[in-house]
Amino acid sequence: MKTKLQSASLLISMCILMASCKKEDIIITPIAVAGNIQNIQLPTNNATLKGVGTTKNGSIVGYFWTLISGPNVPIVKSPSSPITVVSGL
Repeated sequence: MKTKLQSASLLISMCILMASCKKEDIIITPIAVAGNIQNIQLPTNNATLKGVGTTKNGSIVGYFWTLISGPNVPIVKSPSSPITVVSGL
């Protein structure tokens, strides 16, 4: 009896939770494309990055270029711009 009561309580709680969700509460993640793959060879130590962002529920309001991994720390000239030059690669 206790197991059935717990199951019914959980089911009712889930129904209330789902009914309280609104379409506006759903977050649609924007899609970021960092541009074409580039290969550079010494003595070249910089590259121009051209990013594009899209979203289904509005417009892109900003950009932020950052290093994810690597042995050195490059310099990003304009980290908040869709097009930037990265040096120190």
